Formats: sequence, C-alpha cells, structure tokens
Amino acid sequence: MPGGYIFAILFFILLALAALNSTISVLETVVAYFSEELKMTRKKATLVATFLISILGVVASASWGWFSGLTLSGTNIFGVLNYASANLLLPVGGLLIVLFVGWFMGRR
Repeated sequence: MPGGYIFAILFFILLALAALNSTISVLETVVAYFSEELKMTRKKATLVATFLISILGVVASASWGWFSGLTLSGTNIFGVLNYASANLLLPVGGLLIVLFVGWFMGRR
C-alpha cells in the first residue's frame, strides 16, 4: 500500500489520543468524588487520584514480573484484581444501579 507507513503512524497516534481521552473521562469520576465528598481542590484531587490509580496499575502490571512470587490462593495480584472487578464489583454495581432506578427514582 503506497504511503502505508504514514497511515500506520497516523493510526497509532490517533489511537494513543483516544486512549488518553478515555482515561481522562474515567478519572473524572474519582476526581469528582474526591472534590465533592472529601472537599479537595480539583488540582489536588486530580493529582491524588492519578497517583493512586497509577500505583495500582504498576503493582498489577508488576505481578507478572517483580511481584510474580506474591500470590493469594495461587493467583497473582493481577488475577485477584481481575476477579474482584469482573466477578464482584461489576455485578454489585449493576445491582445497586437497578435498586436505585427501581426504588429511589420513581416513575417520573
């Protein structure tokens, strides 16, 4: 394909920008909670949330390398976080959303 190299570079740059945009939208929920409930300034809430989420991500990634010997019931840290999010947090979150919509929102 003529010019395929340029299209590949453009594609991956745009993919990185889309990932950054998605990350910012996910971080916004945590920042809003820290700002409103914990009365932090927005800048401080953003820095704290970014730091905590980055540490959690590094630890999860390092469970395949540096922390590979650290296991819980034969599962590494990444596996524990994966199980907790997929099998516990998502179903409980869905149930709470259904209860909120059905119980507290009413018919209007």
